[in-house]
Amino acid sequence: MNILVIGATGNAGSAIYKEAVLRNLEITGLVRDKEKGEALFGADSNLLIGDVNSLDETELGNYDFVINAYANRSDVDSMLPVAQKIAGLVKSSNSKLVQLIGASSLFMDDGRTVLEHQIAKFGDVDWIEEPKIAIRIYEWLKTRDDFNWLAVSPNMNLIDGLKTNYVIGKDQIIYDKNHQANVAVGNYAAGILDVLQKNELNHTRFTVADA
Repeated sequence: MNILVIGATGNAGSAIYKEAVLRNLEITGLVRDKEKGEALFGADSNLLIGDVNSLDETELGNYDFVINAYANRSDVDSMLPVAQKIAGLVKSSNSKLVQLIGASSLFMDDGRTVLEHQIAKFGDVDWIEEPKIAIRIYEWLKTRDDFNWLAVSPNMNLIDGLKTNYVIGKDQIIYDKNHQANVAVGNYAAGILDVLQKNELNHTRFTVADA
């Protein structure tokens, strides 16, 4: 199994890269800054230097999975067209897109989404645009069956932490025995790679939560 992580130096992307190395999987990180990448992953790390705008289908042809962990909080409007561009390249290369979409579209116990609760609590604040865009990306993916894709949500609260025990869900927030809806980034990375290694899902979303 050969994996490319776009946004490999980010919080989720770097955790996925490191977990894949621990599993002896073939993984490459797309990074803009070689020095930053090597500082995170080591001088012998497998890096593709560039950004999403420089990618073409010839570079994606060697990967079974392309994980899009790209985020740009200073230009959230770029996130949908970037996701669509990557999807087009994945389609041409016959890889499977794994799109990280955040928790905003997960459903809570009352049937409303996390985003609906956030808007009710905080109003139309600036940072709410990013979870709105994440939902737009997911809604767009659900209209597409002409390439292979998965969408991935962390549980409601993505927190720092190493791999421990975790569970895989689908569209609902998952609460632990203390009624906390967390997922440590180490568990998030491990859960994603578990699903990819089984490779049983397509055209759907799954979520990872702390057990």
